[in-house]
Amino acid sequence: RVIDDEIAALQGVLRFWKTKRNKFVAKSSILPPEVLSRVFEFLALAHPYRHDVDATRGGSSPRLGWIVVSHICRHWRQVAVDDTSLWRTISSEMEPKWIAEMVARTKDRPLTV
Repeated sequence: RVIDDEIAALQGVLRFWKTKRNKFVAKSSILPPEVLSRVFEFLALAHPYRHDVDATRGGSSPRLGWIVVSHICRHWRQVAVDDTSLWRTISSEMEPKWIAEMVARTKDRPLTV
């Protein structure tokens, strides 16, 4: 357990330094949060979350739409998660746990369902 705790601590230090390095190296990391949020807003309008039914396979699959930008890097994820306006549109097609998460992320802003 002690060794695992040490490994976890070192991984945290590595994440910190990698994030710091990316601020200097990665072009996407130098964009201010206000600019990224505005871009994400446009993406949310153009590419909303959808849950498509695939009649050929008898199943369905989620289309994350604009949410995939939160998977690009730590900086983009934090900007997306912190922007309450991005999480206001709730789809009834979402799983209950994701609806709850989106409601929590909107804080006290009005929702669109």
